[in-house]
Amino acid sequence: MKQEIDGANLWNKYDALLAPYAQTNKNSLGRQYQEKEDPDRLPFQHDCGRIEHSKFYHRLEGKMQVLPADYDDHSQSRGPHSHSYAPRTVRDIARVLGFNEDLCEFGSKAHDIGHPPFGHAGEDALNECMKNVGLELHPELKSLNKAEQKLALKKLGFYFNHNDHGLRVVEILATEYKEEFGFYGLNLHWESQIIFKKHEKTIILPDGQTIYYSHGEGQLVDVGDKIAYLSVDTNDALSENFFTIKDMQDIPLCWEAMRLLKKNERNNPEALVNRMFGLMINWLIADTRANLNDLKEQTLEAIQNKKDPVVAFADNTAQKVRELKQFLFTNYYNSDRILEFTETGKQKITDLFKYLMETEESKLPKNLQDHIQNFPKDPRYRQVCDYIAGMTDRYTTKMWKEHCQ
Repeated sequence: MKQEIDGANLWNKYDALLAPYAQTNKNSLGRQYQEKEDPDRLPFQHDCGRIEHSKFYHRLEGKMQVLPADYDDHSQSRGPHSHSYAPRTVRDIARVLGFNEDLCEFGSKAHDIGHPPFGHAGEDALNECMKNVGLELHPELKSLNKAEQKLALKKLGFYFNHNDHGLRVVEILATEYKEEFGFYGLNLHWESQIIFKKHEKTIILPDGQTIYYSHGEGQLVDVGDKIAYLSVDTNDALSENFFTIKDMQDIPLCWEAMRLLKKNERNNPEALVNRMFGLMINWLIADTRANLNDLKEQTLEAIQNKKDPVVAFADNTAQKVRELKQFLFTNYYNSDRILEFTETGKQKITDLFKYLMETEESKLPKNLQDHIQNFPKDPRYRQVCDYIAGMTDRYTTKMWKEHCQ
C-alpha cells in the first residue's frame, strides 16, 4: 500500500539538506498560474519533468552543437549536451556545494531550449533576418549608429537571441498543457524561468525589488555549462582531427592535466579530456567555496545582492579556462571546415525566412498554419521566426530543398 506523503513535509525534508545560501523549495515564489502541487515531487523536480516532456527539448537531439547533428555517430549534437553532460556536471557540483540539485538540473537541461537550427550561426542568421524586417518597417532607424540601432531594434522586438527565445518557449510557445490546464507555456516556477535571464545585468523580483542574480543555482548552471561544452567540444575536435594533443601542450590546463596522467595515457584524447574536465570542476568548487567564505552572511540574499557571481573561477583559474576556449575558437569553432557548415546553415535559414514571409498563408506548411492560429496576434515575422527556431537541422534542410533550392 502506497504511503501518503504530505507535500510540505517532503519539501522540508529536502530543504534541510541544503546549504543556507541555496534556493529552497519552501521559499519559491511559485508559478504564474496557480496549480495544486504534486505531493510526491518537489517543485523544481516537477519543472524538470515538464522540460523533459517538451517537444522543444526533444528536438535538441537534431540541432548542431559545433558539428552538424548528422555529421557522424561520434560527435555530439546539442541533445546529449542538454540531456546528460551539462546536467550531470552541474548536479554533481551542486551536491558538493549544497545547492538545490533539482533547480540546477532544470537549468542545465533547459538552458539551450531556445537554440535554433545550426547553432550560434543559426542564431546570427535569424537575428539578421529580424533586423532586416525591422529596418524595412522602420527606415528611420537606418540613420542611427550601430549600437543605437541594435538597442532600438531590440526594444521593438526585431531581434533573435537564444536565451530570450528559450524564455519565450517556456512562457508562451509550448502548448502541451493548453487543453488540460488552459494556459500557454509550461507554467514553471519563477526561479526556474529566471535562469533564462542569466546574462541580464539586473533582475527585477515580482515585488519590484532589483537584484543582481536570482540565485547561486543559476550561476552554477552558467559556469557548469561552460565546463561541459569545453570538455565535449575538445573531445570531438580531437576525435575529428581538427588538432592533436601535441598542438594543445602549450595550454596551461592541458599540461596540468597531462602531468596527472600515466605515461601510457598521454596520447589518449579521452583520458586527457577527462583530466581537464576534473580539474575545472575541482577548481570551480574550491574557488566558489573561497567566494562563499568572503560573504558577510552565507545567505541567498547575499548572493542575490552581490554584483559579482559567487559561483565563479578565481582570476588565475579563469585565465586557464579562457586560454582553452580561445584555442578552440582558433582551431575548431572558426576553422574552415566548421565555417563551411555554418555558412551553409545560415544561408538555408535566410532563404527559408524569405520564402515563408512571402508565401500566402493558405500555402504555408500545415504546422506553421497551426502556429499562426495559436498566436494570431503575432506579426508574420515573429510567427516565422518562432517556427524556424523550433526546427532541427535536418528539417530545415528538407524544407529548404523543397522550397528554396
